[in-house]
Amino acid sequence: MRTWPRSFWPMIAAASLCAILWAAPHSGNSQTGAIVRLTPDRTENVERVIAVQERHTDAIMATPGIVGTAVCVTPEGHLAIKVYASGPGVTGIPVSFDSMPVVVEETGTVLALWLPPPPLSGCYRPVPIGVSTGNVYSCATGTIGCVVMRNGSKCMLSNNHVIARKNAAQIGEAIAQPGLSDHYPPCQEEPANGCTPRVASLVDFQPISFGGGSNTMDAAVAQYWAQNASCATLVPDFYGYPGSQPVTASLGPPIMKCGRTTRQTQGTVEDINATLWVCYANPCGLYDSALFVGQFGTSKSFAFGGDSGSLVVTDDVEFDHFPVGLLFAGDPTGKAWVSPIAPILQRFSATICTGN
Repeated sequence: MRTWPRSFWPMIAAASLCAILWAAPHSGNSQTGAIVRLTPDRTENVERVIAVQERHTDAIMATPGIVGTAVCVTPEGHLAIKVYASGPGVTGIPVSFDSMPVVVEETGTVLALWLPPPPLSGCYRPVPIGVSTGNVYSCATGTIGCVVMRNGSKCMLSNNHVIARKNAAQIGEAIAQPGLSDHYPPCQEEPANGCTPRVASLVDFQPISFGGGSNTMDAAVAQYWAQNASCATLVPDFYGYPGSQPVTASLGPPIMKCGRTTRQTQGTVEDINATLWVCYANPCGLYDSALFVGQFGTSKSFAFGGDSGSLVVTDDVEFDHFPVGLLFAGDPTGKAWVSPIAPILQRFSATICTGN
């Protein structure tokens, strides 16, 4: 793998993060986040800061209104521990942990809403990556992250909550492109303009542990029925093929993604080693929440509802479009949380397809 130059909270906060399921109120491309480079001495200290963060995470997350923690770098280039708060007025957050400064970020609540179809919600054949998809037994719609090769067959990679119905699906269920909320009338599976929506069958998913325990990914794969599925985004409008070699997220470097709602956007890795609660319903109850560990967070305006399942790739000369992670959750500002891609590929014994 290439590397860039790294107690259960019993009362869920009322405004915890919500996994992106349907379209959220936003359209268009994001603004590119500022690129913050770490100095060599700071880079060497990242692991030390992670150790401090993890030592204090359980205690601070027992504070009502605290959603999660992560390691970040300030605009001045200093390493810090970030604390995610559900809103203003959360008390009991210290200014530092073991002399390491604390940065507080208000994440708020992500609402699951349906809007008229955005640009990448149409019917596309061959099926590209970065476009609308979903399970035919659910109106939840997200994004095809990429095509992976598994047992010699082409499969789409997306989120469990997008194509496996949050653990409720049976292996073999049909997957549609576009997702059914992007059909008209919405959520009805009827061919339109010669487009038959069913394109794949669910073959595997990583179960999400709700209400306790920890998760490292929200991921699922579905095998295409026709092997002419495209391994690229729609070109020439978007970046084309992802690379095949996974890259580990680190603070600062530029990233990009192509998603169903916001199309192609650019940003940066803002937080690493994030531990956070993600809510899969609104309002959120105990068994609608899942604790995720080892995630990374992006800059704002990177993704919105419906972009769940997008593949996050590198966006610079040296690491041109190499895969970094699978996007699965976000907040109202467009900040997204992403699962590292390497463990996902290992879990499904898959490799990323980089050509047709």
